[in-house]
Amino acid sequence: MFLFVVLSDEIMDIEYIAFDSLGVQSSCFQVSAGNETAIIDPGLSIQADSFPLSESKRLYLRSTYKHKIKKKAKQADVGVISHYHYDHFTQEPDRKIYGRKRMLVKDPDTAINEEQQDRAHELLDAIDTMANRIDVADGQTFYLDQLKLKFGKPQWHGPQDTEMGQVLPLVIEDTSTDRRVLYTSDLDGPVETDARDWIVRQDPDVMIYNGPPTYLLDFVLDYQDFAKGMQNMITIIEDVSPSTIILDHHLLRDYRYKDLFRPVFTAAEQYNTAIHTAAEEQGETPVVTEAYQDNGPTKWTDWPTPTRDDIDQLAQGIPPAKVFD
Repeated sequence: MFLFVVLSDEIMDIEYIAFDSLGVQSSCFQVSAGNETAIIDPGLSIQADSFPLSESKRLYLRSTYKHKIKKKAKQADVGVISHYHYDHFTQEPDRKIYGRKRMLVKDPDTAINEEQQDRAHELLDAIDTMANRIDVADGQTFYLDQLKLKFGKPQWHGPQDTEMGQVLPLVIEDTSTDRRVLYTSDLDGPVETDARDWIVRQDPDVMIYNGPPTYLLDFVLDYQDFAKGMQNMITIIEDVSPSTIILDHHLLRDYRYKDLFRPVFTAAEQYNTAIHTAAEEQGETPVVTEAYQDNGPTKWTDWPTPTRDDIDQLAQGIPPAKVFD
């Protein structure tokens, strides 16, 4: 079911292990080059009730991909934790995931909220004797044979000062080819221009991009931040024109995603940037799309398809009722 994506001359491989488009809340993947393999964000959660699958099927997918994460993690030399939400790390101190590895982790004491700080210390204390080494990764660069892992400084998990805390974006480079893959972690847009500008400066060939949590639109995510995130993503496409964007995670919890994110798809087409989910990269239909086609709607039965003009108005703070009137 998994596909190794070869970026150049079979040098750096990417395997998408568990993602929302595959039916679980996760963005776990693995990169390999030379003699080193790193697993990124080995965690997952069950999909929300708005996901158009029965609870029993959602639980089955969680169990299936939890096993696959453990199996792949056992083979890795290095583990990365971009932040301490449960869909990005495994809470239990499992030796298959953390044992005999060098762990590169978000700083447990700086640029972190209290909830994530507690989780971080609980985990890091528990795995201290089973991991080979634990390094704080914030703003640091690590060389692992042919792999170069360059972590950005902590960025907001959405808008500035959000209660969701901060995350570490990551650039993975194959030093033998200079090919760069940028993993946004949970920037949710990015909403903030500081995060957008950092991404542009990295000039990635491929982006693994989490997308905004539209299943929480007008609740945790307001329309203005949603629109700012799309504006910033369009700017990234215009300025960088990455060859491929893997669009997944939060956005793929919502069966409306292709309509709600239409301006970004349009910009990508204009700049010859391919946009795929992790599932589509493996030749599969996203689970949320297939489940919606089979089972029908859950939470939403009618929704807008915004234009670029709509997005610009929403970003200015104009209420959606006026924009979509």
